[in-house]
Amino acid sequence: MNIIEDIRDALLHAVEKRSPPPRTPMDLLTALQDSWCEFPPGYLQTPVES
Repeated sequence: MNIIEDIRDALLHAVEKRSPPPRTPMDLLTALQDSWCEFPPGYLQTPVES
């Protein structure tokens, strides 16, 4: 898997865990943005360095 797929999978997993799940495209966008912001600061640096 490449780094983009790893990040995509992490975002999808985070969105799938949300309750209630996103129902509209705007809800999905908000959930993706919130999930992105909830990643720990070093989360993206680790895959880049490996």
